[in-house]
Amino acid sequence: MASSLFFVGEWALQTLYSNTVTYANRKDLFDTLLDAWSYYGIPKDYWSYKLLIDAGVITKARSLSLMPSTAREA
Repeated sequence: MASSLFFVGEWALQTLYSNTVTYANRKDLFDTLLDAWSYYGIPKDYWSYKLLIDAGVITKARSLSLMPSTAREA
């Protein structure tokens, strides 16, 4: 896995193209996504909680900051 590689999904493409991705070109985008995954890796390489924790992306402090205050007090 290339640790510095980040591949973004369709939501980012929607933003890039000002929400003009249509059904007609969605297949091209999806095929491009599959080609990138087959070349650079698979989703689990990028969305593994263990790898995100090991890389310091997910931290206890950050996780606690996202919890509602009622959950933190419990």
